[in-house]
Amino acid sequence: MGTISADISPIIAHLTERTSSHRGPLKAVRTAAAERLPTLSFDREEWGYTDLAPFLEALGDAVKERNGEPANGMGNNGSSAVPARLTSRGIPLLSHSVIASGNDDGSGKNVEVSESLRQASIQVCSLSNGSGDDEAGITRNFGSLSDKSTNPLVALSTAFFQSGIAIHAPRQSTLSETIQIVHHSGGSRLHTPRTLITVDEGASISVVEVVVSEGENAWCGPAVTEIFLAPGAHCSYTRLLEGEATLQSASSVFVRADRDSVFRSFFLSTTPQTVRTEIVPTLAGPGATVKVAGLSLGTEDQHIDTVVVMEHAAPHGESRQLFKSIHSGHSRGSFSGTIIVQEGAQKTNAFQSSKGILLGRDATINTRPQLKIWADDVKCSHGATVGQIDEAALFYLRSRGIPSAAARTLLLHAFVGEVLAEVDRPDVREMLGPIVDRRLTSVLG
Repeated sequence: MGTISADISPIIAHLTERTSSHRGPLKAVRTAAAERLPTLSFDREEWGYTDLAPFLEALGDAVKERNGEPANGMGNNGSSAVPARLTSRGIPLLSHSVIASGNDDGSGKNVEVSESLRQASIQVCSLSNGSGDDEAGITRNFGSLSDKSTNPLVALSTAFFQSGIAIHAPRQSTLSETIQIVHHSGGSRLHTPRTLITVDEGASISVVEVVVSEGENAWCGPAVTEIFLAPGAHCSYTRLLEGEATLQSASSVFVRADRDSVFRSFFLSTTPQTVRTEIVPTLAGPGATVKVAGLSLGTEDQHIDTVVVMEHAAPHGESRQLFKSIHSGHSRGSFSGTIIVQEGAQKTNAFQSSKGILLGRDATINTRPQLKIWADDVKCSHGATVGQIDEAALFYLRSRGIPSAAARTLLLHAFVGEVLAEVDRPDVREMLGPIVDRRLTSVLG
């Protein structure tokens, strides 16, 4: 279908001018990404539902503000102020936390690790332009998944991000509590969270990644997360994006699941103006299991775009995609889900489901499921539905004396309950519950 005309060369030039030369252990990867950037473009098929014009305009404005004073005066306020900021937005801070705060000033010093996590077996280090030698080898996988992406924003992240977090779960380690990663930024400058999660053989961890961008006309992204699961590893991953109603956000999550590993994830987007989430898991080893779920709740003139590319590259893999969305006002939502089964990935079992509810005539949901299969002994299915609240169910509840508004609320809670059940960690479900309740109230008007 070709490409979308979008010139990001001024953005690249400005970042090149304002960013100090690459150094440290990530220099080669970052230099290669910068050299690859001019050759990349926005594929029309992949970006057809996203209006790039305001998206890139917001990114350009954020880049220009990079070295200026933040619009709201918050600036690089340090990680000590973040818990209060999270509480004010109704997001609790878990005991095992890693907080990265500030506006990508390049220092990489605004990272705070909770004492409880320091005492655990998990290794944590800061990613920055001037990272140390990383003697533990935590960053060894950095960029090896994202550099295969044709998304220009992903390459831009690798080349020009200024700070981030790397987490490493050593072989056979198990942490019963959930690790919470918080990327917090205030003001209108560029915020490019970068995360690297490595789970070694037989290890098991749960991670919640919270990205919070505050301030008018803020841009969050490109936010890139890479997750590596060694044979037999288990990882539960939840991603929450929170920001002002004017926030523009783009993020990409890449996953590599090796032999007999298990990856379960949940994605929730709430208030930002424009959200594009790209999820790219690869089942690279035999017997790998990947489950991806998400919930989008849009209102007013929001746009929430979710793209999933699930690749089966080895036999006996199992994947499940379950995404639900509710849209009111003039909001727009889209889901593009692709299942790829490579030649030789026999005995694959892949399932995909996308369901949406429209609460008004002006709201829109687009779905595009795709199957690309090059193996003959597989079970693959997909389903997509978009409709309104079930009038028969609504009539039944009202006939039992339940007021119309309360009945609608009950039906919507039941609708999102199935996808929330995909969160396998009770502490994470407890954290997300009130956030979803508040957002449902807003969507219902």
